[in-house]
Order: sequence, then structure tokens, then C-alpha cells
Amino acid sequence: MQRFSLFGIIHSSHFNHVFLHPSAGPSKFEIYEFLGDKVLGLIVAEQLFTTAHSEGGLSTAHANWVNKHTLSRIGEFLELDRLIKTRGDIQKDTLLADGFEAFIGAVYLTQGLSFTKDLWYKLSESIDSVSTTNKTFLQEWAHKQQTTPLYTTIKTGGAEHKPIFSCTVTIKNQQAQGTGSSKKSAENAAASLFIQRYIK
Repeated sequence: MQRFSLFGIIHSSHFNHVFLHPSAGPSKFEIYEFLGDKVLGLIVAEQLFTTAHSEGGLSTAHANWVNKHTLSRIGEFLELDRLIKTRGDIQKDTLLADGFEAFIGAVYLTQGLSFTKDLWYKLSESIDSVSTTNKTFLQEWAHKQQTTPLYTTIKTGGAEHKPIFSCTVTIKNQQAQGTGSSKKSAENAAASLFIQRYIK
């Protein structure tokens, strides 16, 4: 996925607002950020609904996908910090996460919800090829406990071109479930929830 081909999908009327941080001059950056946050919230909620067995754990799984850490990773993948004009000292993770939400807001306004969903699925898969921090951390932690995480795909769904995977990770008698648009992303989500629930 080429970064500049992605930015070609934003209409020029939105471009300056998305890539001009309020610290650097008047813009509607924060309004686009607000819209993008709500659009992402809906997309991820629908994604989780597709494979949910019950309400249990859905709020945590949703938070794992739309939190600052995850969104900043995607923002870093897109190199948004190179494109957004800023002034002063702004925390990089915050800039990347907020910038990605603003970007999504502009994509939604330009291309609509269906396109934005497809883009999210592609980007959420892409960050799994860049980082597997949660799985690595859990693997190392389990090794110290003299055991190994067991990942099991328990359900798949979604359209053929937009599959949804749901996986569990089990260590001894403790278990967590994650959902994603690929088996790998579902395993990472499960590892993240396990860490939140039982380790940190």
C-alpha cells in the first residue's frame, strides 16, 4: 500500500485542515479528528458485532482497537508526522493518533462509509506486519511461567473479501478472546486483552 496513493483519496477542500495542526495555524483539524473518532468507533463496533457470541469483552476489545497506542501505530505506518504541520513540542504518539482520526474523517467525507471500512481493514492488517509486540510480550511472559500460549481460531465470518476472525489465547486456566480482519490480527488482539486482564 503506497502512502501517497492513499492521500490522493482526500478531496482538496479537506486536505489543509487534516494536515495542519492547530498549533501551526487556523484549521478544522480537531473537528475532523472528532468525526474520524466516531466513524472508527462505528466501523470497529460493527466488525466486533459480526463475530460476537455475547456482549462480554466487547467494550474492552473495542477499546483495544481504537486506543491511542493502536491508532498511533497506524499513523506511524502512514508517516503522518512527516505530513502534518505543527509548531512547538507535541507528543509524537498523540499527534499520530489524532492525525489518523482526522485523516479518517476526511476519507469518510470524500469517499463514504463503505470505502472507509475497506481502508480500515487494510490498514489494521498492515500494522500486524510491522509489529507483533503483544504476542511477543505474552510469549516471553509465558516462557517465564514455564508454559506456552495456545491460540485457537474459534470462529470466522464476514464477506469473502472482508473476512472476520475470532481467536482465543489460553495460558493454563486463563483465557482471552480477540477479533480481527486476519488470523494474525485476531491473535494480537487476544494477546493484548490477556495482558490487560491478567498481567498488567
